[in-house]
Amino acid sequence: MQEGIIAHIKNLFFRERILHIFKAVALVAYQCGLGYGLVARVLEALNVKVSATSVRNWVLKCEELELAPKKIRRKRIAVDEAITIINKIRWYVWIVVDIKTEEVLAFHISRDATTIDSVYVIKEALRYCIGKPRVFTDDACFYGSALQILNLKHTVVCFGPRSAVERAFSKLAPRLEIIGKGYRNSPIEFMLPRLSRWVTAIVNITRMIKMSLS
Repeated sequence: MQEGIIAHIKNLFFRERILHIFKAVALVAYQCGLGYGLVARVLEALNVKVSATSVRNWVLKCEELELAPKKIRRKRIAVDEAITIINKIRWYVWIVVDIKTEEVLAFHISRDATTIDSVYVIKEALRYCIGKPRVFTDDACFYGSALQILNLKHTVVCFGPRSAVERAFSKLAPRLEIIGKGYRNSPIEFMLPRLSRWVTAIVNITRMIKMSLS
């Protein structure tokens, strides 16, 4: 795993004032749920002094990683959306995962939850699917309409197979809350690109680690 992550990190960071292996440790620790300050303390225990701001910058730098799932035959995918509130405004974050591998295939950020948003994020996920997978969703009405448009098999279920996408959100949701607090006073027109950058970075870190383990 270590070699795979460091290979990606070398493409991101041209300078090595801090050894790449410690950046890898930081990103893995962050993906496991530690905050920036705690990650900095982990590195301090390894005799590497960095600030929480440096760790934050390393995480955000991962937005630039060019990682995409392989296009393979996938039998079942799951989609869900979660709400994050910033400046009293609702933002919807959508994720599609492969139920078997738990890879994040696509994500989307929107101001509303509509059939159009559902179609968009599922079509993005289908770029990495050979054939037509069955799609598992909750009972939100916009999913049924979207899957009729896409002519895909649809299963409505609240638990069981959809636990893969729930696990993805369990890691992402706390991050979104922290990110939202950081942008509490930002104008609304800046929020969509900023949220997109952070979600891209977080998804890329997850993909990098998963690819390095495979």
